[in-house]
Amino acid sequence: MLKGLSLVDLATKIEANRELKRDFIAPSDQITMQVARGGGESPRPVLELPKDHGTFPILGLAHDQIYDRAVEFESMGGNLVELPRGEWKEILEAA
Repeated sequence: MLKGLSLVDLATKIEANRELKRDFIAPSDQITMQVARGGGESPRPVLELPKDHGTFPILGLAHDQIYDRAVEFESMGGNLVELPRGEWKEILEAA
């Protein structure tokens, strides 16, 4: 039998996430994708914002969205992604 979170635990988690949430507006040409290393963690992709606004991890949903946009760009004649979605996800999971 599966057991979920209690309402109190869920509310606590929602509040903690709300405190972490920040929205930024930045020109896309000033946002860079980097690979963060160090601290004993395995390398992971991050977005680095301009003007010392910080570095943020790229989570699974964002990876899917980036892949989808790249494929859309390629359908218009661009050339960004050379991997099928399955291999793209394998790389993400290995990082």
